[in-house]
Amino acid sequence: PPSLHPSLPFSGAYDAVLLANVLCRLPDPRLALEMIGGREGGREGVLAPGGLFMLTTPFSWKECFTPKEKWLGGAAPDGKDSHAELKRLMGGLGFKLLKEQEMPLIIHQHARLFELITPMATVWQKM
Repeated sequence: PPSLHPSLPFSGAYDAVLLANVLCRLPDPRLALEMIGGREGGREGVLAPGGLFMLTTPFSWKECFTPKEKWLGGAAPDGKDSHAELKRLMGGLGFKLLKEQEMPLIIHQHARLFELITPMATVWQKM
């Protein structure tokens, strides 16, 4: 798969991008969002102008996946600071928030273990 490299060969190529429940499992979530939407005052991202970006995330940060200094909004246990920082960052990248809502789901780990999580689902448009 392509890496989140600053010189992606397919800039502006996609009308829609989905990032589902992996943001808080990436080593650099801010870079991933920049690669999708473009950098402030800089490089174009993979999403075309007017394109839609759907993001779901429970903001369940863990240091084994993401260094603590890369957590969006810091280490608040309820994810509220992460949600606020996500909105600020996305606005700075030229996105308009179209919709947001909680999206509960159950993860079936094995026959005796189910996990209920409630990711925040957001839909953005690249302006």
